This record gives sequence, structure tokens and C-alpha cells, in this order.
Amino acid sequence: MLNKAKLTELEKIREADGGLLFPESVVGKAADPRNPLHDEFPWNDAQAAHQCRLDIARRLIRSVTVVRIEEERTIQSVYYVHHPSQGTHVQGYVPLTELKRNRNDARSVLDFELARIEGAILRSRNIAAVLELDHYFEQMLKQVAQIRSKIKAA
Repeated sequence: MLNKAKLTELEKIREADGGLLFPESVVGKAADPRNPLHDEFPWNDAQAAHQCRLDIARRLIRSVTVVRIEEERTIQSVYYVHHPSQGTHVQGYVPLTELKRNRNDARSVLDFELARIEGAILRSRNIAAVLELDHYFEQMLKQVAQIRSKIKAA
């Protein structure tokens, strides 16, 4: 959560840009060491370049897909997924085909994916609540919880 000074600065940048917030404008303003957003960015070019390269590597890893053709449908999925043994702070990836051999790891990967779905639904519900359109989300949350329980028990 951003502190009030940083939120105020983002709002000033947004207003200066005609009501929309653009990442390029945020970086431009944050370059000033006196700006409250300055410490949020790596200003060492080597460090920033390394972070950019890591982002490119993550995008490259996510771009690999696997296709499975069944009788009446074709399934296309990511090929690499985060390996459950790596925890949440280490990014280590494994092919889905290897997870088929270890049911516990397979269940852990599915649980992680379902937790992401649950998080997206919660985020959407909160946005919808602010817009007073949130009455559709409780059933989705219940369904995700039921699926997670079934997979854990399988």
C-alpha cells in the first residue's frame, strides 16, 4: 500500500496528463531524487537492465505452450509452471509434463492456479463493490473453494 505522499504524487501526475496515469510520466517525474516516488525505482542502469532482462525471461518462459488434442476439443496451455517446491519468492519453473508423474506436485500447482483465480475474483468483487455491481461474485468464490477442496482430496 502506498503512503499518502506517494498517492498524492501519482494523482498530481495523472491530473497533469489530462486525467490518465501513464507509466512513462511516472518514471519521468520519479527520476527527480526529491520526488516521493524516486525510491520505488532502480536508478542504477545495470540493476534496472537486469530487472528488465528478468522480465523478458519471465515473458519468454510464459510464452511456451503445449497443445493436447482430444476427441472433441483442442487444449492449449502454458508449458512451464512455477514448481511448488520453490515457494512463493523463488521463480523456478517445470514443464507440465513432468508434473504428471508426481500427483502431489500436480495438485499443488492446481491449487496455486486456483488461488490466483480466487484472488482475481476477490479483486474483481472489490472493484465491483466500489461500482455497486458486486452481487455476482459470491457464487464464483464458492465454486472455486469447492474445486480447491476436491483437488486437495483427490
